[in-house]
Amino acid sequence: MNELTQLLADDEWPEEGTTGRDLGWFDLAELDLQSGTLWVGDPAFSWAELAGGDGIRITLEPGRYAVSAFVMAFGDGNFIARLRVCWAGTTKPTLGGELAEAGTDSAAVGVCDADQMLVAYRAEFDDDRNAGALFLETFDFQRAGLLRVASETGPALVYVQSGFGDGAGPVIELLDGQRRVGVELPFIETGTTR
Repeated sequence: MNELTQLLADDEWPEEGTTGRDLGWFDLAELDLQSGTLWVGDPAFSWAELAGGDGIRITLEPGRYAVSAFVMAFGDGNFIARLRVCWAGTTKPTLGGELAEAGTDSAAVGVCDADQMLVAYRAEFDDDRNAGALFLETFDFQRAGLLRVASETGPALVYVQSGFGDGAGPVIELLDGQRRVGVELPFIETGTTR
């Protein structure tokens, strides 16, 4: 994530008429999906959405998943254009169909093991949604990173700033042949002019 963190330090807002330039895929994290249920949603509301059974839930095979971000440069600013969660070791996944639509009101999108993250939230906050909301309100969200509730080794919610900010977009299936091996979320399309 260090290389991605350095790239995202360049956060100048692009001038109107600036066309994006692809910088490529960068590793963000490994996600241990023990339950096989991937949650996709707004990380700032993750406690309430997980506790309430809300947010997007995608069924995947339990196991290790590589989380990566595709970055585009717009003038002097670099922006995350896509987020990918893919079975570790898959070399050439292909895009399938749209599974759902994910939205954000905090200009970020996160992914996690729904069951494991809910257990971590409940262990820390029991069912006190106000305490969980306060934790998220005061959490120091960066442009990309990991959110852990109580420890440095517990379940992680991996999050990224979503393109140019708030909005909604598709959650697209990733395939290896006919097997679903993950999801991809596009925020900014290649060739976009801002």
